[in-house]
Formats: sequence, C-alpha cells, structure tokens
Amino acid sequence: MRITVGLILVLAACGDDGNPADAPGPDTSSSQPVTLTITRAGAPQPGIAVYFQAADSTAIATTTTDANGVASAAMPSGGFVTAVDPFPPSTSHDLRTFGDVHPGDALTLVDRRDDVPLDVIANLPMDAADPASYSVYTTCGGSASQTTSPGPTSSTGIPVALRHCPSATTIDVLAIDYNLENDPIDYLVKTGVAASAGGTLDLTTETWTPLTPTTFSVAHAALTETRATYEAIPSTARGAFSTGFYNFGNLTAASATFSIPIPASGLQFVEAVGISGSSFGNQGFYRWGATATASAFPVVEVGAGALLDFASYPVLVPATATIAWTTSPGVTPDLAIADVSTMRDTLQWRWSIARAFTGPAVAYPTLPGDAAIYNVRATDTFSVDSFAVARPPGGYDAIRAHVFDFATAADLATGASGHFEVAYAVPSSTMKRQPPRSDMWWFAHPR
Repeated sequence: MRITVGLILVLAACGDDGNPADAPGPDTSSSQPVTLTITRAGAPQPGIAVYFQAADSTAIATTTTDANGVASAAMPSGGFVTAVDPFPPSTSHDLRTFGDVHPGDALTLVDRRDDVPLDVIANLPMDAADPASYSVYTTCGGSASQTTSPGPTSSTGIPVALRHCPSATTIDVLAIDYNLENDPIDYLVKTGVAASAGGTLDLTTETWTPLTPTTFSVAHAALTETRATYEAIPSTARGAFSTGFYNFGNLTAASATFSIPIPASGLQFVEAVGISGSSFGNQGFYRWGATATASAFPVVEVGAGALLDFASYPVLVPATATIAWTTSPGVTPDLAIADVSTMRDTLQWRWSIARAFTGPAVAYPTLPGDAAIYNVRATDTFSVDSFAVARPPGGYDAIRAHVFDFATAADLATGASGHFEVAYAVPSSTMKRQPPRSDMWWFAHPR
C-alpha cells in the first residue's frame, strides 16, 4: 500500500508573474510566517528555490532554503508554497506544491531514500514446526527473509537493514515463519529491542506461537462493487510493521467475511479494505483500534463511509489550470492530491499538489519568474499520472504540513482508534502509468 501527486497549467510570459507592477500585493502585515523545511537522509537541503504565493497566485516571496534547509515568508490564509527540485539530481524536474496553507504552518519535505541503513543481525530461535523460511519485520522500516534447511537444530541469524532509524534506537520486532507453500505458520514478537549499528536483535529466548485463524467482516450495503481485498497490518505503539496478513474475494451479498491467520496477542492492527469501485476509481478504507472478540473483529462498515466516487477520469484543463472530473454520490472528502507529468521539447517535469477539497476541480498556482517555464501550456504533452481524494483523521489541516512525507497509509493511524478513507482514480488510456513517487503512498490500492 503506497502512494503520490499532481500538476496544472497557466500560460505566463517568462519572467512575468502576471501582476501589474503597481498593483497592491496581499496584506501580510499581521500574518505569521509560513516555513518550509527540506531534508534528505536527515540532512538539510540548502539552495532550493521556493515560491510563496497568495490564493490568486500573486507572488509574495521568491527565495531559497538557507543552510538549515528552511525558507519562510509571511502569508495570508489560502495561498501556495512550491518547491522546485527539492531533491536533486533527477532525470526530470520535480515540483511540490502545498495548497491552502495557513499562517504559522511549518511545512516539511522529507526524502528518506538516501538514508544510511542501520545494519543489524536478527537472531531467532529455530521452530519445531520445521518451516521453509523465516521473515523479520521491524517498526523501523526494515525487513528481511531467509530460507532455512530442514530441522530445528540451532538459532538462525538474519541480516536486517533498518531504514529511517537513528544510529542507536529502540524498536519492536515481528518474526514470521512460512511453509513450502509460503503460507505463514507461526510468529513471535518482541518489543523494546535495543538496536545499534553492527549489533544483534536477540529473540532467541522468545517462543514461536501458531497464528490464529481470525474472521474479518466487511459490510457494504451501500455499494454495488463485487471485488474486495482485506489486509490486517500489524503495529505497535512505535508504528506499523512493513507487512500485512491479507485475503481477497468477491462480494456476493451485503457483507463479506475473510478468514485470515494473524497473531493472537501482542499487536494492534490497522485494517485496510480495498473495494474495486466504478470504471474510473476505487475506494480504500482504513480502521484501527478494533478489538478482536471470539476470534473475530468488529465489522468494517465501508458502504456508509464511501467517498465521492469518480464518474469520469480526472483531466488537466490548460485553459483554467485545473484538474477536473465528475463525481458520483458519496461522502465529501477533505483533500485532493494529484501528480501530473509534462513534456515540452527536452524539458520534462512532474508537479505534485495537495489542496483542501472544495469540489471536483483542483487548481494549480501560476508560477512567477524563473519558474514560469513550468506552467503547463496547451501545446505541451501532459497527463494526470495519479489522483486521489481522502478524508484523513483531523482533515487536511491535521496533515497539511507533512502531506508529502507519509511512507505508508498506516503512518496516519495515530491515537488509540480512528479511521480514514481514500478514493483514487484508476488510470485511463490517457493517464500515464508511471510509478508514483517512492515517498508517496496515496495512490496505492490496499493489496
């Protein structure tokens, strides 16, 4: 389950911000500064061009990030903040736009792809069930697998590269073993494990426990879709593990049940349900905090929570600098996030935008000055690569500052319990099937 976002167009003369020189700018005298901090592998990114604009695209400030990777400007509510090529070098240019920002916002762009992994060895006890392979997962993003020889004769050491971790940290570890058909058999979990570079994760005193077949139910009376996937993503207070227990099937009645073997204790779960929706889009439902009773979790109600579905493919309209589409009935989302690719001669770029949802049209700003070359023209070759609307916990305001930084959907599962929903467009023949950015999960259908 992963995901990403989009672009727009406006015809602007190079070096012209579209505003008369004597026109008054937006009043920022009483506004708190909006800051953008850009980091890569934990290090600040200085010298990155950042454009601060009002809601009508009026230029407020054009600047670059300082030695700490920070750029700031006083802004009124509703404006845009755009970073150009925040993580160079790249084969094409990369733009990220935060829409509908508020005074005082502390925005971030974080690229963890170059994080130096924390290499450790996981020592596991052998399992008398004589599994064919072992896998290790952590709350620090690392995972590893190892095929084993028959016979529970000794412990086994599995090299694990932990991602997004400091040089020394405390993590939780989940190990699962599998039979020859790659079906999970047993598990063990240990919390509060010390991890440091070159060290070991000692689980040799833990006991393997059989996975428990558990019934998960999905109610979908308000939906007409016929296909669903269900995934139980294990997690602890330190975060989610990079694995899940899943099943899929056809929805032949007003509800459906899935039997999935999962750990019976020691873990929490984020439940992810993917529904194959209309010809133009699918729906994803996420819930956490449910408690299993009698080997069954409470029913996941997906019909009543379904977001506005797509009744047409999202398309970029150059004349209005918007991505537009039509909707079918559903719950109103809180944000829209899109990703558009454009080519003009030898110039290529991807422009991502996140905005508060106000209807089936997402407008981009018109970039000024040197960045005006990225305003899409009708003569360019362009396409909406991916598009989604969502209703996260707390709405767009709660995640705006970090909307481009979430690595997985489970990262939004904060607090003791909650839920959120995503609807994402299915690529059409006119939508490029480029992979989403590796740091974005928004467009990944659950399983």
